[in-house]
Amino acid sequence: MKTVIYTRVSSRGQEETGYSLPAQEKLNWGIRIILAKNYIENLSEEIKKGQMEKIVQGWLPGTPPRGYKLVGQEKHKIAVIDDKKAPLVIFFFQLK
Repeated sequence: MKTVIYTRVSSRGQEETGYSLPAQEKLNWGIRIILAKNYIENLSEEIKKGQMEKIVQGWLPGTPPRGYKLVGQEKHKIAVIDDKKAPLVIFFFQLK
């Protein structure tokens, strides 16, 4: 199957000649766009499910909040209070 990607549906040359994409190519282009949108939405849902599963299992995906540090085994670390940084964070939040 030959893959053709068009960046613009009309150009100056097409406007002068009156040529536009054939109906079949427009249909193929529309289907590819729909499939790409579906892929992006599905990927987003899978990432959210994975992050929720990590939270349910008791560990924080990503970097810990300020005043916390990660401890534990590789890929199964949990966030605990960092005794060195926690007093500074508390102090900063008490400032007005």
